[in-house]
Amino acid sequence: MKEISERQLPCDVQTDAIDLESIRAFFNEKEKELSVAVAKVEELTRQLEELRRGRVQPAPPSAQELDKLLRELMYRNKLNEQQNIRLLAQRAALGARQEEMRSIDRRVSELQARLLRKRAAPVVQ
Repeated sequence: MKEISERQLPCDVQTDAIDLESIRAFFNEKEKELSVAVAKVEELTRQLEELRRGRVQPAPPSAQELDKLLRELMYRNKLNEQQNIRLLAQRAALGARQEEMRSIDRRVSELQARLLRKRAAPVVQ
């Protein structure tokens, strides 16, 4: 019977750890992008409110640019939300895989222990 090397198991766990770390880095990157986007939205909202109150009389092209930027920002926010949802799903899947891996590791350990006990038991004839 072929025994599973203990070196193989940590490799799978290590791969999962690397996957988790890359997901965390991706999430942090998206979180930063979202923070920047929120700041832009707040600034554009402030500018829009000033326009509505008549404090600033910009040229029509700048108002059009402001509207364009606001629409683009809303679009990017929606994309970020979708990416965050996908990221959460990937995290959940990774967690499930890690739990499955731990379960498999426990089962392998149990089977190895049983095999060792059987080998150590005296042969009864």
